Amino acid sequence: MKNSNLKNLPSIFAEIYKTTIEKNGFTFSISQNKFKTGKGFAVATVKSSERIFSNFNKMPKNEFVDVLRSFYIENLDNFIKDENLCIGGWIDENRLFLDVSTVIDCKKTALKIAAKNSELAIFDLSTFETIFL
Repeated sequence: MKNSNLKNLPSIFAEIYKTTIEKNGFTFSISQNKFKTGKGFAVATVKSSERIFSNFNKMPKNEFVDVLRSFYIENLDNFIKDENLCIGGWIDENRLFLDVSTVIDCKKTALKIAAKNSELAIFDLSTFETIFL
């Protein structure tokens, strides 16, 4: 992970908040310092990292940034060990879900990983659709 990314985390997390409001979710690569878009399937790979927060519609930006900062710090070892890992989040029934995820090119492989990790779904980055198992 690039040290220069660490200085920019507050502004990055504020941008993630904006994207979450606009698109109901995000997949963000810390090591590449960018949103993952285009092709591929986002799948949670570290089940123990999953966090769920209620009442997203009442969560102000500063609280979201604090939540994301804490989530990032809790999972820093994972991000350092594997630069392919992303922070993934989405809104469902006014709850914010956060996961450590990765993007897999093959849908079949992503579905297998999701099933192995007892996940409910994967996310298609090309269509912005959730694919339930």
